[in-house]
Amino acid sequence: MDETQWLQPVVDRYKQYFGDTANLIFDVGSRDGDDGQFLREQLNGETVYAIDANPRAIKTIKHRHKDFNVIYTAVSDYDGTTEFVQILSDDKDHAGSSSIKNFSFFEGATYRTLEVPVARMDTLLHEHGLQDQILDVVKVDIEGYSYEFIVGLGDLIDNVKLFHLETEMFWRHDGHKDNNKVIDLMTSKGFLLCETIYQWEGIQDQIWINSRFIR
Repeated sequence: MDETQWLQPVVDRYKQYFGDTANLIFDVGSRDGDDGQFLREQLNGETVYAIDANPRAIKTIKHRHKDFNVIYTAVSDYDGTTEFVQILSDDKDHAGSSSIKNFSFFEGATYRTLEVPVARMDTLLHEHGLQDQILDVVKVDIEGYSYEFIVGLGDLIDNVKLFHLETEMFWRHDGHKDNNKVIDLMTSKGFLLCETIYQWEGIQDQIWINSRFIR
């Protein structure tokens, strides 16, 4: 089974509530772009934006998915620059744990620290002329910063139909907001939690739908 099949619940839930076409897909913390491609294929999508702060990931995405809109930046609740820990590994699961202001979870891992751009999501949407567009699917896998990502959307969160958020039940970094804090925030924004998925120990993936768009 292709490893992107763990995203099948996102496809199923989107079709259940919104139909079979997701025109605009965001793959945030993309790593290699394959998740965005899977969602586009399964949901008859048109446009994919892949966002990552790891220069190695950016190179991979551009090579594998030449028609993606690729954005090199970390995403949080502020604009500027930030420290980024890049794990140097041929194991893509290890390398995929590279993160801003974080540490290596893998014993003996080799890493280096970079300065990378960081932006709020509402800033990025304005910069790319998407502030008035409907974001059909937003998949977020940014190693413990889903809470900050949501805050950084500001009022534009109302334009998102469905979120897939990776959240954690354990400490990830200073000031980390765990899965329950993310639930509290998303609920306060009027979103409905329709499914939780456990792919890795201590990781809770949450699927949220925007009730404003339910047909």
